[in-house]
Amino acid sequence: MVTKKEYNDLLEKVESQHELIKQLSKKVSALETQVTKLSADKAISSHINNILREKLDNAEMYSRRSCLVLEGLPIKRNENIEEIEKSAKETLETNFGISKVDIESEFDKAHRLGPKIDGNQKVIMRFKSHGFQNRVYASRKNGNDPKYKIRPSLTARREDLLEKSREQLSEFSNFHFAFADNHGNLKVRVKNKVNNRFVLKFNNEIDIANIISIINDFRTGEEASETEDQYDIENLFPMPSNY
Repeated sequence: MVTKKEYNDLLEKVESQHELIKQLSKKVSALETQVTKLSADKAISSHINNILREKLDNAEMYSRRSCLVLEGLPIKRNENIEEIEKSAKETLETNFGISKVDIESEFDKAHRLGPKIDGNQKVIMRFKSHGFQNRVYASRKNGNDPKYKIRPSLTARREDLLEKSREQLSEFSNFHFAFADNHGNLKVRVKNKVNNRFVLKFNNEIDIANIISIINDFRTGEEASETEDQYDIENLFPMPSNY
């Protein structure tokens, strides 16, 4: 039989444990609040970092507004900068129909860029004016040798996003191609209109995910037929007057 003293001792222990549990519960609650706040702070910090990265990317892209990339120019043995620039100028004249006088007047500099592939390496060309860059870019459809291609000069971030968009969207039947316009804007061309549009813009991975979610939700109708190289980007997306 439990004595009164034993009962009181047991009750005191239970109350002590109960008080300890209450204190621990408060600490857990405080930690949960702290974790929630840290998670929120981390989300805000991540969002701010993304905004800053995009702003820096926009600034870098703007610095490239007078540049273009020339693909298909073979590498010559022991070539130097002068020889690269000479070859690039000759290609613009003979393959894309740009006058020699204008090239000599507007061409600034050029150098090799990126990895070597099958004896070729991209050449980045810089011109003295954005207007001439536009003219050269528009001439890409006039090339008489398909091995030479003129592309926008994109930041590493945009190159990566463009590649990711192609990888993630290629399995969808309504996907036609992904491309960058002359100003570095990233876009997806669909075969059938989505939300009454053939072209969907994207600027980050969230945008790509949104495109994936809607790309198969379309009404069968007029289909796109042009290829990326044939696409008349300048007419459909004219440069803003204040660009």
